[in-house]
Amino acid sequence: GLVAAMAARTAVLGAVLNVRINLAGIKDETFVREVAAEADETAARAIALEREILRLAEISESFAK
Repeated sequence: GLVAAMAARTAVLGAVLNVRINLAGIKDETFVREVAAEADETAARAIALEREILRLAEISESFAK
């Protein structure tokens, strides 16, 4: 579970980086701004979800002791 959460976060951040790289070649500034904002939100959400999963795993581990 924990490794999967970290791998999923890494995959999302890799995809966001790919989007950012590809946006550099697009001239439609409005489109670039909108997609960049959406990519940033997606990255932030992935990081937040990973933190929540790790937090829940820590709580779960404390109950197992």
